[in-house]
Amino acid sequence: MKTKIIKLNNKVDTKKFERKIWIYKSIIYKRTKFILEDNVKNINYSSVIEALNIKNRIKRINYIYDKACSEIDEYNKIKHIDCEFKNGKCMNQHNTKRINGCCRLCRLQSSHGCTSQNITCKLFFCDQLEKKYKTIKFNDIKILKCLSLTNRIIVRDNYFETKENFLRTLYLNSIIVFSIKVVINIIKNGVYLHKIRKNITKENGG
Repeated sequence: MKTKIIKLNNKVDTKKFERKIWIYKSIIYKRTKFILEDNVKNINYSSVIEALNIKNRIKRINYIYDKACSEIDEYNKIKHIDCEFKNGKCMNQHNTKRINGCCRLCRLQSSHGCTSQNITCKLFFCDQLEKKYKTIKFNDIKILKCLSLTNRIIVRDNYFETKENFLRTLYLNSIIVFSIKVVINIIKNGVYLHKIRKNITKENGG
């Protein structure tokens, strides 16, 4: 297997590298191992290189997904980004009757939080959080550039989905399939919310 040294000494180098990622993950570099020489402060491209060195497409997608989720969680932890939950209520709900924050709208919620590791949901922040903190953005997660354009679109908008089904959608790499699944998930979630509201009405004697 051949080796290719990737030298990143400044922002110009990183921009050039990012523009070439789509070529580096193509069949042209199927038998090439990438080695990183990174002197750029505050931006770590080692995970991108690791992804490029995974030549099996399915394994690469799995790695990218898990690594991106970890980066988001780590960023939020370091920056102390907190929804300020108290008694099941986020900062927007402290003076309301609502609970469970934004997740109240999702069928995957539980009393212990989310039952799935959904990368799209992890990248969602309400307006109040956006005002209070410098939140991580889609483009901040460099490893996502290793996905196809179609899969990057999917990652931006695939709410109400389990991790397992999310990954299956990425494997298929199809906007048509994704669009159909979005409609199905919206319907499923709508049915779930209808049942919840119906139960609440019954409990209140309505």
